[in-house]
Amino acid sequence: MRKLMLEIAMMLMSVMILAEEMTIIKDGVCKVPVIVSEKASGDSLLAANHLAEYVQKISGALPSVLNGFPKTIPDSAIWIGYQPVLKTLFPNVNFNFQHPEEILIVCNGRHLAILGSEKIVEGIQLKDGTPNAVYTFLQKHLDVRWFYPGPLGEDVIRRQTIKFPPFEYRFHPQFLRRAIYRRYFNNKDWCRFQRLMNDTLNVPVGHGFDDWWEKYSKEHPDYFALQPNGKRDGYPGTNKAKICDSNPKVWDQFLLNVDEELKKDPTANVFNASPNDSYLSGYCVCQDCEAWDAADAPKCNRNLEWQNLKKEHVALTDRYAKFWNVLGRRLKELHPERELWIYGMAYGDALITPPVKEVLDKNIVIGFVGSFPITCEERRQEEKATFKQWKEKAKALVYRPNLFWYSGGMSGFPTIAIKKTIEDFRFLAENNCIGLIIDTTPQHWATQGPQYYVMAQMAWDPFQDGDALLEDYYRRCFGKAADSIRSYCQLMEDAHNRLTETPGWKPSMGMIRKTTDELAKIYDSELVNKADTILKKAESELQNEPEIYRKRVALMRSGLDFTKLQTEIINVMRKVRESGDKDKEANEKAMALSIERRKFFKLYDGIAINDHIFNVTWLKGRKMESYMGYGPEGLPTSSSEKKKSPNGKDAKDPAIRDDVQ
Repeated sequence: MRKLMLEIAMMLMSVMILAEEMTIIKDGVCKVPVIVSEKASGDSLLAANHLAEYVQKISGALPSVLNGFPKTIPDSAIWIGYQPVLKTLFPNVNFNFQHPEEILIVCNGRHLAILGSEKIVEGIQLKDGTPNAVYTFLQKHLDVRWFYPGPLGEDVIRRQTIKFPPFEYRFHPQFLRRAIYRRYFNNKDWCRFQRLMNDTLNVPVGHGFDDWWEKYSKEHPDYFALQPNGKRDGYPGTNKAKICDSNPKVWDQFLLNVDEELKKDPTANVFNASPNDSYLSGYCVCQDCEAWDAADAPKCNRNLEWQNLKKEHVALTDRYAKFWNVLGRRLKELHPERELWIYGMAYGDALITPPVKEVLDKNIVIGFVGSFPITCEERRQEEKATFKQWKEKAKALVYRPNLFWYSGGMSGFPTIAIKKTIEDFRFLAENNCIGLIIDTTPQHWATQGPQYYVMAQMAWDPFQDGDALLEDYYRRCFGKAADSIRSYCQLMEDAHNRLTETPGWKPSMGMIRKTTDELAKIYDSELVNKADTILKKAESELQNEPEIYRKRVALMRSGLDFTKLQTEIINVMRKVRESGDKDKEANEKAMALSIERRKFFKLYDGIAINDHIFNVTWLKGRKMESYMGYGPEGLPTSSSEKKKSPNGKDAKDPAIRDDVQ
């Protein structure tokens, strides 16, 4: 040990005397190893290997990755994750982290340390900020970009020498949940690089009791909401049945389930107690639950519903705030050593307004279900005002919108609200928001790619310079065609604004058919021709430029081609429906266009990013099948026919209801 300390002291003296810059690569030759903490998680080890790979892509030289402390301390090294030797190598650096997910990148002219806050309980790693520190280093200090998943989106600036002067960089993200709905992103690496993974607040996406009816209704009907007819029959449906929130047996069962979940997943820290979907329907009318309502709470905007009954009712937020507090306090009593949260949602007419009397405890996190930034300006401002009201009642808020359902996003149309996204993510960060759960991001990269990239970047740092982010995006992604593609995206953003500002438009399932018809008017031949002219200019600007820029513009081109095709199909399907399938010319054209769309999917599928540039499965089987001309095998059907999804099973048309947001 004495010999080791002497060795380190001599090394530090050498650093002070000789080193002004740390050289990682010189003239294409690697000078340092990457040393990973022997206690590193799998994600940290993966990040270390990614670091080595990108150093090789930049310089041609591949650093060696050593897992565990070396026998001899090298003169210079990159250290990944906290290791005790760092306190000696960096005697003036504070390695105690003060914030969740805090990261530290520090260079002393000879050694570089990249690490993040970690938490290990009983040998289980509950938090690991090191991977995000590595990906931040790659983006911020090695200038790597990932605009899209896969090779098409990767942008690396090659250089023969990589070196750094001494520096220290610390950062901790505002949003501790950064879920741009990951289940739709097949390429997990893109999520890792954007620091959407390895977040620490495990806030769920869905509702809290959607499996309770199947599990408990036979033995414990008293768990469920009493209906005005005197029954506890699970109205309005098995996965939408509401709970009798005031029943102590419900609390006991919930907490038993929490313990079971913790046994299966010790990293879990947020437990879902939000009411089931269908937010107007089936709430408990028992005396105890109704007593929890605040008599002076505002009325719901629409009547609440029970079977064969609708009636005016005060907002239910005080009832649910009390329910969440009861669960949160008992959870704290059972697990005083753990930081565990109860999750509830501010959702729909019954729960969107904050409680009047009940103040939420510190371990209650509220998911606010809104629609900004992808909505009309009036609703955007109303929702933001309501969010600020929640700030006074809840210590922790997450934002959980269903963003792409209502404005053509699911059908593959351009859904661009970049400027509003930059403004609104910063607004959220300034108002107690500690997480994002962006539901329903369909992954149509050809039409929505810029929107996803901006959301991901702003999720990590909502206070960054938005103009600088966009300038970097356009220049790095499109080279000399940057200004043209900026104009193209602005054209599509203006078109999206026209849709959301259409009189009578609102983000609602009941508006989907009307919205679809409106899309065909907005993305008409005039707009398509303008967009085509811009893309032709971009293509001409890149004739003698690297192929990667031309491929990215080709991605935009495929998006425009698809938008034009979808518009034509909407128009001809309208004629098919209006004629009751009797317009032979319209039927034949619909068939021809449907076949063209199938060819389009086959042509583009698998050549660009992550096996597709559109989420083809979603387009063909998820939404508005018959209305958009999708029948069996993707061939057109009119809305009068029985709806079938491409696999032949009955397809549900969610556009019937107006109460699902």
